[in-house]
Amino acid sequence: MFDSRQATALTIVLVVGSCGLTGAMIGWYISSQSNDQYSGEIVVPPRHFGEYVEYETNYELRAPQYDLESDLSNVINLAQFQQMEEWSDDAAMQLAEHYFVAIPQTEYKQFSELYINNYWDEIPSFVTVDSVLHVFHVIYDYALQEVEEENLYSCLDTLMGHMAEVSLDQHDELEDSWWKECALKNMAFFCVGAKLLNPDFEIPDSVLDWVNQVLDLMEQGQGFSTYWFMGQREDFSQYNPRGHYTKTDALKRFFKAMMWIGRINFRLHPSDEWLTLEERTQRGKKETAQAILICLGLRGTSPLLPQQDSALELWRLLYDPTAFFVGACDDLTPHEYLAVIDAIYGQDDEIARLYDEALLDAFIEAADLFRNPAILSDWMIDYVVMENVTKGLAFMGQRYVPDSYMLWQLVHPNVDNRFMPKGLDVMSVLGSERAWELLDDQKHYPLFVEQMEMLRESFDGLNQETWTQNLYWLWLYCFKPLLRMPAEGHPSFMMDPAWTDKQLLTSLSTWTELRHDTILYAKQSYTERSCTVNSPPGYVEPVPEVYARLASLCKLMTSGLNSRDLLNQEAEEKLDTLDFLLRALQRISEKELSGASLNETEIQIIEDVGYMLRSIETLEDDIDRSALVVDIHTDSKGLTVLEQATGNPMILIVTVPNEEGKPYLAKGAMYSYYEFTRPMSEKLTDEAWWDILDGGQEPSMPQWVHSFVADDFVPAGFLEVSLQASDVFSFPDLSKSQKRTRGAASLKNLGAN
Repeated sequence: MFDSRQATALTIVLVVGSCGLTGAMIGWYISSQSNDQYSGEIVVPPRHFGEYVEYETNYELRAPQYDLESDLSNVINLAQFQQMEEWSDDAAMQLAEHYFVAIPQTEYKQFSELYINNYWDEIPSFVTVDSVLHVFHVIYDYALQEVEEENLYSCLDTLMGHMAEVSLDQHDELEDSWWKECALKNMAFFCVGAKLLNPDFEIPDSVLDWVNQVLDLMEQGQGFSTYWFMGQREDFSQYNPRGHYTKTDALKRFFKAMMWIGRINFRLHPSDEWLTLEERTQRGKKETAQAILICLGLRGTSPLLPQQDSALELWRLLYDPTAFFVGACDDLTPHEYLAVIDAIYGQDDEIARLYDEALLDAFIEAADLFRNPAILSDWMIDYVVMENVTKGLAFMGQRYVPDSYMLWQLVHPNVDNRFMPKGLDVMSVLGSERAWELLDDQKHYPLFVEQMEMLRESFDGLNQETWTQNLYWLWLYCFKPLLRMPAEGHPSFMMDPAWTDKQLLTSLSTWTELRHDTILYAKQSYTERSCTVNSPPGYVEPVPEVYARLASLCKLMTSGLNSRDLLNQEAEEKLDTLDFLLRALQRISEKELSGASLNETEIQIIEDVGYMLRSIETLEDDIDRSALVVDIHTDSKGLTVLEQATGNPMILIVTVPNEEGKPYLAKGAMYSYYEFTRPMSEKLTDEAWWDILDGGQEPSMPQWVHSFVADDFVPAGFLEVSLQASDVFSFPDLSKSQKRTRGAASLKNLGAN
């Protein structure tokens, strides 16, 4: 007994009998290998950049336990902190109740500034996992930007020019008027990309009006429109550059061009509701014919291509690095289509065979057996089957990322009438019981609980190979341990329930940075003072698994990008520095959890951590600011987007144990996190978000964060002077007072940004 897919394959064999045994075998292979790629099974793409090897952790849970007096009288350095500007009665009460407190502030724009201030004021530092997750974001974003500007931009420019020229050649060679129109639309499609990348690109008169119409819609960026040459309903607000793509004109052009070739699909079965059934069928044939011509064009040659490269090889040069950073395409790729082309039409490139409508029908049936898209990233009426909206070829399709899949599965129509998800959805799927508790007000939606249970079961069962398939998945894998409830034996501050909220905020914030850095590629879901006592040594937030995974991620990123000569010296040095710091933090936190003493080198690393962070997070000619914003989901019914943002770092004051188990206070920096909606035509850039922050107009943070965030705080005084990392590492033998004197001249150059 065979299923419907096998029956379809049999039909294909009968239709394409003239293709011989090869066509039949490939038709049957497609049927037998095809599955719903993301219905409970996450397919791991082949590796191209190296293997992930995780550092092992080694410790026993027996950290010193301690209690706090209600007036904090047993905190050995309380007087030191009471002199600080950010101290308040509410902060003291939060400390007494929960062992730690977070204090919003408006002056520090970077994590390192706070730690450098600790160094000079001889305040014990609490080294947060937030601070190292943040500097990894800085390196990841910078490395991706460098690859785009130095490698991918010219590659894409050449490819767009080649494909426009090949499409023109196809138009001239084809005799059938129906196919000639398909080639002409392809020429317009690639001319849009070429013009976006190169303002001097000359658009042929035959497609000039079509191209200018699309460029105007992109410039307006208002939202959905069907008034362009393909007639699809496209969200043109997605072409407003965001993330790091606002930094230069070249990055803005690259953003628009990649978004264009990533979002537009050449669909097998369009379900445009304003068309009749026959019109939809004909549109599907035309778009599929365009896809066939595009794939044949990738095998073509032109004077634009370097002799050693085919167009398909250029396509791979674009695809492979972005797949390493973000992931595999959610839509069907040219490689998949070329396999079906060879099966249905043969490999002799006889263009007359294209005119056979029966072969085109057979191609559509064969391609329909491939995997379905997992994420809706378009307008959809809820009675329409999702794959009919977008299934088909995307020239350089946006990528399957697991969190977008989670969000899509938790909004309408998968969850009736739930049009906007929450960041807590993703954290709950990743294992946070606290996030699931905070979603109580969402559980009344029909099927929400069932969908969440399905997702948690699916993702709980994934192995390490799946979680480490690319840098995007690995980033999620790194912070997953933060979402677990701490076991007995962790220090007292981690056993307080409010610490779970702190780690949840940290996870949401680093995830926001991940989405910010990959906004172009990740397929977006739609519905949619001075010390008077001897200072203790400081403390590292004891999460060794996170430091180990993040260090392993740095190693894979370094080796993977170096294997393709895609990593510049500055990025490699920053990755090496972060790897060294993470391995040190791993060892220190293992000692803390095991109740072992730190050596002098480890104590010095904690004291100097601000300068190490500073050396990683600062980039030449870049805005020296950690806050950022990203839109992660579109509600096509309400025409709004869900924005997530991080603000200025918060001050985190924690009571930690010394070697005798006596509590003292340590001060660190942690994320602040915001989640809000905006009209889809008014997506925020980082620059616009900074203006909102500087004007004091930011929305409130989620209510649940007030379990550990102080309400009545005095804005902290800004670090008036700071020291460049090179000053510290150039003079490692100097005392603090000598460093202070030697650095005085350079400090004035690093005031507030």
